[in-house]
Amino acid sequence: MADNITYDLLWQILQREKQTNEIQMVPKTFFHDIAGLIKELEKEKTEESEQTKRNMIKLSNDMYERRKQKILIYIAYGRQLPQPLPQVEVDFYGKVIGAFKSNVFSSHLSGESKDSMLESLYDIPEMLLPSGNKIGPLAKAQTVSVENTDDATFLINNALCKKIG
Repeated sequence: MADNITYDLLWQILQREKQTNEIQMVPKTFFHDIAGLIKELEKEKTEESEQTKRNMIKLSNDMYERRKQKILIYIAYGRQLPQPLPQVEVDFYGKVIGAFKSNVFSSHLSGESKDSMLESLYDIPEMLLPSGNKIGPLAKAQTVSVENTDDATFLINNALCKKIG
């Protein structure tokens, strides 16, 4: 299949990915084939092949990120993934489902919530927390549940929120 993958074909598939919310059908070996083509381009030492290689890497990364987002949406809505999918995407799906099930079961089995209930001391705009999660905007005295303990500690230590309950 690596012989059939070209820069133009990759670009066309990416454009179709951008135009729809559905995961586009690609062969199971799609990303492997792209990697093979990139390796072939590395053997050629021309400026054109170097530019094509950089562009293919950028396009394939963009495509993979878009497809990951779509897989997450499929998971969120409990939809079946179309088949066949490249193995790297099947692995991603399995890891996300496994992490989700692990968190759900561990919190239910322990019988306790790891969330911290906080009350905002000020009007807080949307902000990025140390974990990378976003919070806000919050109104003064608004109650919010914060799952990550480092985030809760950050908000309390910086006098943005106080712990309640």
